[in-house]
Amino acid sequence: MKRTWSFAALIVLVQFFGWVAPADSANTLVLEDAFLPDWSPDDTEFVCSRPIGDDWYTTRIWRVSASGQDATVVNADTLGAYYPLWLPDGDHIVYYRPGPEFVVFDLLGGPSTVWPVSDIWDDPGMCLTPDGTEVLYTVLNSRGRETWALDLSDGNTRFVWPGYGGTISPDGEWIAFFTDGDSLAVAPFAGGPVHRFEVGGFARWTPDGEHIVFTGMGASESGDIVVVSRDGSGRLELTGDALFDWNSAVSPDGDVVIYSRSVSHNFMPPYDVWVVDLETPSPVERETWGRMKSRYR
Repeated sequence: MKRTWSFAALIVLVQFFGWVAPADSANTLVLEDAFLPDWSPDDTEFVCSRPIGDDWYTTRIWRVSASGQDATVVNADTLGAYYPLWLPDGDHIVYYRPGPEFVVFDLLGGPSTVWPVSDIWDDPGMCLTPDGTEVLYTVLNSRGRETWALDLSDGNTRFVWPGYGGTISPDGEWIAFFTDGDSLAVAPFAGGPVHRFEVGGFARWTPDGEHIVFTGMGASESGDIVVVSRDGSGRLELTGDALFDWNSAVSPDGDVVIYSRSVSHNFMPPYDVWVVDLETPSPVERETWGRMKSRYR
């Protein structure tokens, strides 16, 4: 049966009574009752969403040290605040709030800027452009799901790519996205052949632009964090148990992946934030199209 990983599944009221996930050999639990993490530009902190009490409908943004200590609330929203992304200046974040709208939040205490958006899909699939001036998100319209960009300085929006969950490589040369069949795909950003991988979600580039980290179907037949080379070769599963791992973010130095983990098999809350070291994972390698076709550059 095909799995559907939708943001609608995130906003479900769930009671949570202290269950703690067992650790993988190379993975570490850093923060309970939290999800959707993103690293600070200097690698020392992350931001994430956490529920108010046990209500996963209403979340706030929290700021947490890399070790999971010193967690503090950033915002006072009660409508829900999701997908926080740390901007390159280190002093601002942007997050999604039901409305729908994007909020640019000043961590130094200045006023927030709010940009309403339309036609946003129930999974915004947010990430930043390489220069950090725009946020990419998914629109659902008469043509299907598309990747659009919102300019964080003036609120203007523009079409980017005919696929959803798009993310542009750090050098601006490539785009990773998902097709209508939910397959991870890569193409030259300037145009060219599209190469499809496997069904998955939540793609992010490593800082060197050579690899993509995403949620794929692992050997455990649940969602696992997977890293694959841009040409499709060298697929490695960084996680591999029966729990559902998703929404990864690679640290700016490229050494560590932080991600959300569901204690269930089907993407439902409650969630915890975990990290895995890219240098010392316990991976599973599988055959991919890159081993069967000629590589491309």
